[in-house]
Amino acid sequence: MTNKAHKASRAARPAGNRNGFTLIELLVVIAIIALLIGILLPALGQARTSARKLQSGSNQRQVVAAMAIFADTNNGFFPGVEQASNDATKAFADADDIEAWTAGGQIAGHFIPARYLLMLQDEFLTSEVIVSPAEPLDFMPDHDLGTTSLSPPQNTPAWTGYSPGGWVFPQNGLRYDYNANTAFYSYAMLDLHNTPVGAPLRHVFQPLVQAWSLNHSNADAPVISDRLIFWTQQNELDHETARADNDKAGMQGARQSLWTPNRGGWEGHVGFSDGHVAYSNTSILQRTNYAGYINEGDNNANNNTDTEVDRSGDDLFQINSGMGAQTRDAGMVVRSGSQTYRFGGATTRR
Repeated sequence: MTNKAHKASRAARPAGNRNGFTLIELLVVIAIIALLIGILLPALGQARTSARKLQSGSNQRQVVAAMAIFADTNNGFFPGVEQASNDATKAFADADDIEAWTAGGQIAGHFIPARYLLMLQDEFLTSEVIVSPAEPLDFMPDHDLGTTSLSPPQNTPAWTGYSPGGWVFPQNGLRYDYNANTAFYSYAMLDLHNTPVGAPLRHVFQPLVQAWSLNHSNADAPVISDRLIFWTQQNELDHETARADNDKAGMQGARQSLWTPNRGGWEGHVGFSDGHVAYSNTSILQRTNYAGYINEGDNNANNNTDTEVDRSGDDLFQINSGMGAQTRDAGMVVRSGSQTYRFGGATTRR
């Protein structure tokens, strides 16, 4: 190549190294990526929440279906109930019928964990479907464990998981019987053990026990739901103070749902005895029907009294006081006979 041709070749090349980005170009690309992330992350979060809701609704449908299949083998009654008797020792399943169970004796079937165990031990459902996908992984029931030295421990970490023959305590590897406080599930169920006014504790008021059956299944009878939560003990104390004052706004203000980031009310899935599951934006249902006792507007079976009462609907988490203790309305609880709902943990999610 001649010297003249070599100079011409060099002149044809662009000045400097043009194979990389300039600083300004790099900053523009980073800004665009950051903008896209800001746009996409909320959408991805909403998609993930929607997927969890679909899964949770499916879980509850499987539980209600398992209840119906169980009923086919149990004289038409859902797990925990043997017959529609006002004698609790006859109405509920005996502890001897429940695997690795130690609570309640002849009325063991009224406990919520006992009802789940009856379905699990006979493989009517699997343990995966009884914990909501929205639950925090670090959740501990009833504040925290705090009693590891006791045998067996008084509180259990969530979620212990179901295993035949008892649950395994992770801190020591020992196996313990299930009891009324064992947290291997997260969905609330209908409280059945309501005592007639002035009757011994072994008696129950029949309507809800009767309703716990295929014979009385209908589209207005809630039997399972997402649980009501309080992230702190103070939230629960605020709720109970408002309840005592009949302050419904205060009660709603203290409530929280697994599906909402802040206090101010409950929302979630509700499963009905006819097998359908619906997502509700409120805990106040327009109408419920338990064994023919209707709770709605001006026709509330719980409140057939001369006293002025609230007839705005049936609160899933408020057992009405009409007719004394003979309640015929929805009372969704995590533990039988208790309106204390297990606390939420930190914000860690599945």
